[in-house]
Parts: sequence; C-alpha cells; structure tokens
Amino acid sequence: ECSMDDISPSMISVDEVHKIAILDIRLMNADRNSANLLCRRRSDNTIQLVPIDHGFCLRSVADVSWMDWCWLDWPQTKQPISKETRDYILSLDIERDARLLRERLNISREALDYFCASSSLLKAGVRAGLSLYDIAVMCCRNDDLGEVPSKLEMLFSMASELAESAVENGRWHHAAASRALEEQLSPKGGSLFAHTQSKAVHKTMSAVDLSNYSEDLASFS
Repeated sequence: ECSMDDISPSMISVDEVHKIAILDIRLMNADRNSANLLCRRRSDNTIQLVPIDHGFCLRSVADVSWMDWCWLDWPQTKQPISKETRDYILSLDIERDARLLRERLNISREALDYFCASSSLLKAGVRAGLSLYDIAVMCCRNDDLGEVPSKLEMLFSMASELAESAVENGRWHHAAASRALEEQLSPKGGSLFAHTQSKAVHKTMSAVDLSNYSEDLASFS
C-alpha cells in the first residue's frame, strides 16, 4: 500500500475519484490531503482509494476551502458521473442518515445541519446535470486565502434568516421556508445554480422574492 503522495492521479479511475468526492462533500471534510488517501492495488491491477483520518469531518462550521480537497483539481471530477453513481446519490435518504449520525455518534445539531445542506446540494446538483467538480466548487471557498464564504454557506445563511424571521413575526411556517430554499436549489432557474451561466446569486434571504409564498404566510397569520 501507498498513498496519493506517491502516485499520479492519472492512475485512478473516474469512479474511484467520484467515490471520494461524494464522501468529502457530504461530510464537509476539511482535511482531504493526498496523504489521507491510501492506495490499494486490486487483483485486476486497478487501484482502490481508501480514505483515512476523518477528524475534520461533520463539524459545526462549513469553512472548507478548495485547498482542503486534494482531488478538486483532478480531471476526473469534471467527468460525467456513471448511472450507478447517479442512482446512488439520488437514492440517499438524508434525514435517515442524519438521524443515525445523531443517535449512534452523537453528532451535534449544527454539524448535522451542514451535513443535510451539503447532501441536499449534492442531490440537487446531480439532478441538474452538474459534474461533481461544479457541485464541489459550490460547497467550498474558492478565493486564494479561503476567506470568502461558499455558495453553500450563503444558502445556509438564508435558511438561518428564515428561522429568525419565524421567531420574530410568529407566523412563518416551515413550508414557506422549504419552498423558498427549494427554489434556490431548483435546476430550473434556481439562483444557486445560475453560476453555471452567470455569477449572480442571492446573498441574503431578503433578496429572494417571497411573493410566491404568500398563501403559506397567510394561512398562519
């Protein structure tokens, strides 16, 4: 066995790279350097990646930077996902997984919120036909110093603003909040995915047109 410190990424199959990318996006792993990927040669001479050292996963912050994911600039991440991988991602039961993490590992509520957010973004991106590279770029900070919040952090901030609004006005319902956020994740014009054609994205919930959710609001006034 060796690690990815010792071999070229060109020796790794697309599916193996995608497997690690999916794992790190869901866990928001902030320490996926090449030494944390062991390489095991199979009997057919292909290489299996074995991820290790997950001490910086499932944290209560989502400040993952492009430099934290060694695989982000590997060309495999821009390749289309296989049907098997697509089916796997779309079949993920995020709420069930979050419940297991809470019950068996006592993961904090804040960390689970980010787990659910990144997993939801992963599923929505796949539905929209994006590559894992495109999805990963939305989940991590992309400036040179890793200080500018990611699209995922912006989305999470929007959700937090909705929660605060619910407390303040006493008549907001989760259905309206869910519909607003789902619209941002929609491949049919959601602003979070608009970056693939332009750089526009809502920075706060106040920038979202909530008129479409008036019926939800009215029912709880």
